[in-house]
Amino acid sequence: MNINRADLNELEFPELLSEIAPFAFSPKTADKIMELRPMPIDEAEISLKKTSEFLSSFESSTAVPFNEYEDIEEELKLMLIENFRLENKSFMRIKTMTEQIGKLQRFFPQLSEIFPTLLEEIKHLVFRKEIVDKIDKVFNRFGEVKTEASPILKVLRTEIQHARKAITENFNRALFNYGQSDFLDDIKESIIEDQRVLAVKSGFKKRVAGRVLGLSKTGSITYIQPESVVKHYFKLKENQEEEKKEIDKILRKLTAELAEFQPQLSDYQTYIFDLDLIRAKAKFAELVNEKKKK
Repeated sequence: MNINRADLNELEFPELLSEIAPFAFSPKTADKIMELRPMPIDEAEISLKKTSEFLSSFESSTAVPFNEYEDIEEELKLMLIENFRLENKSFMRIKTMTEQIGKLQRFFPQLSEIFPTLLEEIKHLVFRKEIVDKIDKVFNRFGEVKTEASPILKVLRTEIQHARKAITENFNRALFNYGQSDFLDDIKESIIEDQRVLAVKSGFKKRVAGRVLGLSKTGSITYIQPESVVKHYFKLKENQEEEKKEIDKILRKLTAELAEFQPQLSDYQTYIFDLDLIRAKAKFAELVNEKKKK
């Protein structure tokens, strides 16, 4: 339907849209609402039916399980780049959106008499549980890469744990031994570059074996990593670097696997944007109805 802008302005159509837009979850949906124009009667009837069905859920105990979300438009583009690696939060967004589709596909068929039009729309989506399964295999519920994500990562994290334990035990032993002498300053120890170090009186620094990591401002204290700690520290750093490389490898592989589902994920995103728009219209209708009652 082609109506010129002057006529729309006279009808205060832009003002109407500006009242609906704030009800959208996503700013992108709000922008889409502001771009809406009058549509052909057949499209308008379907849109009104969907809005009416969603509105009914506010007035009953059958609330549509649709919550705020983060869109995955950027992820949909990036995952198609060869050997690209998505960030942890991106995988969680993809998982959340996929789970959202699964919930809605289970919800609407149970109430087909109440939501016939909304049901008809979601029936065309193909829910791929494999997406969630693949992400769950790599990430825990906090969005952290699981130790079991690969056999190599499990070994590396075990070695990291052992190295940290050895560092703590050897440092405490050195602290106790040197603490029996007059070599240490009153503060005994400090932290340099996230490492515990002995606070050695500079006059005794040659009497304490280890790696010098710094001096106090006055130069009276020399900060030393005990010799018994040094080899475990370097082993820790080596394993941490290998851990980063292994995680990078795991996430690049997962990104490539999810890229195979890009068409379905794109459909999910389009559907969620549309449902957000329908919900915004329904929320506005709810507000209008409340004002009428008053």
